[in-house]
Amino acid sequence: MMKNNILITGGCRSGKNLHALALAHPFEGRKVYVATAQTLDDEMRERAENHQRERGDDWITFEEPLDVKSILKREGDSADIFILDCLTLWVTNL
Repeated sequence: MMKNNILITGGCRSGKNLHALALAHPFEGRKVYVATAQTLDDEMRERAENHQRERGDDWITFEEPLDVKSILKREGDSADIFILDCLTLWVTNL
């Protein structure tokens, strides 16, 4: 089956996550979300919790600041929707 890829870019807190979720919302199937943010302080913990609430329970979430490649290899083929949030933080973590 052919899969489409969409890259959503924008500045910090520009609404990239909500836009990605809005695009994914109408689709059914297995939804995988990879969060690269490290919740090292209260502000980041609160942002992560808000993102979790926005996604709801129909997403499988992986919190992985470094080894995104392994999750993509393991989960990518079986995912109908795959969101990686956020490339900038991932590269910063590396």
